[in-house]
Amino acid sequence: MENQLKDLNTTYIVYNRKEKSIIVSTILTFLFGGLGLFYATVQGALIMIFIYSPCIMAFFLTGNIFLGFLFLFFYYMICILWGIKSIRKINHKIINKEDANEKLDFSTYNVSQFILISILLFCFSYSLGDFFSKHF
Repeated sequence: MENQLKDLNTTYIVYNRKEKSIIVSTILTFLFGGLGLFYATVQGALIMIFIYSPCIMAFFLTGNIFLGFLFLFFYYMICILWGIKSIRKINHKIINKEDANEKLDFSTYNVSQFILISILLFCFSYSLGDFFSKHF
């Protein structure tokens, strides 16, 4: 009788989610860039939207069309690959009946690391743009 009461008091969590589509993620990311990443990963979308502005600013500051298209090509490729990787990870968790919800971690260390990488990326893109504008 005691074993039956323990079973009645146990809470079971049932994950009944559909798998996400890699094709939909690729199409959304191809059409909308970082905004399309929201289908796959919120954290990745926020990072790539933030990284988009230094790429565009480097293009406008230098006026080099080739450099602008080069930045956009790499930006979109990174977005598409990040979306595919995230969808595979989410689908693996759904198949294994794990919690597939994304947990955002905004600790002080992660935020400061992200800001530092963003500043370095902007400096690199600006210097690369300056190089291309003087030599080509």
